[in-house]
Amino acid sequence: MKIAQTVQSVANGTHPLIVAITDRNFHIDMAFVRQVMSLTQFTWHGRRPTASIDKDGKERKTNLDLLSVLVELARRRARIELPGYDNRLAWEIVAGEQHVGTTRRYGPIVRLISHREHLSFSVRIHDESIIRTGDKAGRGAERSYMMVNHQGEWHQGWRGLTWELNPDEEEFFKGRHILPSQGQLRFKYYVHPNRRQSLFSRPYLDLKALCLRLEQETRFYAGEMSRLREDGVDVPKDCEPAERPVLARGETRNEFVPSFMVNLRGLRFRGRYPKMTTDATGYRQAYWRHQELSEELRPTAQFMVRADEVAYYFHGLDTGFTPWWIEGPKWVHSHKGKSGKIRLFGNLELSYSRDMVPMKVAAD
Repeated sequence: MKIAQTVQSVANGTHPLIVAITDRNFHIDMAFVRQVMSLTQFTWHGRRPTASIDKDGKERKTNLDLLSVLVELARRRARIELPGYDNRLAWEIVAGEQHVGTTRRYGPIVRLISHREHLSFSVRIHDESIIRTGDKAGRGAERSYMMVNHQGEWHQGWRGLTWELNPDEEEFFKGRHILPSQGQLRFKYYVHPNRRQSLFSRPYLDLKALCLRLEQETRFYAGEMSRLREDGVDVPKDCEPAERPVLARGETRNEFVPSFMVNLRGLRFRGRYPKMTTDATGYRQAYWRHQELSEELRPTAQFMVRADEVAYYFHGLDTGFTPWWIEGPKWVHSHKGKSGKIRLFGNLELSYSRDMVPMKVAAD
């Protein structure tokens, strides 16, 4: 049996990042999340992608994947433009908001979004093509645009993106000859198949452990808010959900889509999260921590985790692939192939479940 020492350090709970993640008294913020993410090498830095123009001057798709580019753009909150977009989910008309122009959408990236169960990926921007009227008059509102649908395929309504390169990007993209004349990349992959091996790496395991911790902590603060309401604490005005009255919705239809979830078992968490005081101050602290966890920290960490998992779903799961640093452990699948597990080292175990489930999407 051959197991990388880095994987063993996760299983033994000796690596400093795992020690911090599994300590419920350790406060996790965005700086820590980005520290863990930085070890994944999910970037275009150091890559040698194929040129987007062949020797005959014809444009072709580059093997630099879309998600690696977007991770870098999201880090600097780059302003992007979607030259055309059609919805995958049913459209909505929201009171006090109006989209101006045609299908063009543009604005700075707010965050990258992945589905924790399905195979989709989206980008959320502060869409400056939306005009708000009334009490919140102004330009721009947050909107999410799907790049990869729930089947794990390119969303047909996604027609690429453009952005203004900073000096670092200009040096890389032009130096590698991967920008066609009209300035829009054509991608062969949204996530590179080679990322299938990341599922067994310490950076993935660290980030997966972080996601488990953030999910656990999110549930705790949701429970605290529920407890405080039951104890008679009035919800403070600044903790009430923002109203977003929907005037109309498009028609929907049911479609069966894959679900694929990976779990990590064998970690030992220590300590307790702080119990909130039974008053408005305690409720407010629970609310804002829950918002930070559910809207910022967890989605940010989950994006890279899901990218690795989807890469494995398509390029490693059916063949039982394991990388060279994992020799001996093998997947044990259920007789119908809907679930399986692999014990990496000690009590550290990866498991998966998959199925086809119904979901409502926009009617054709």
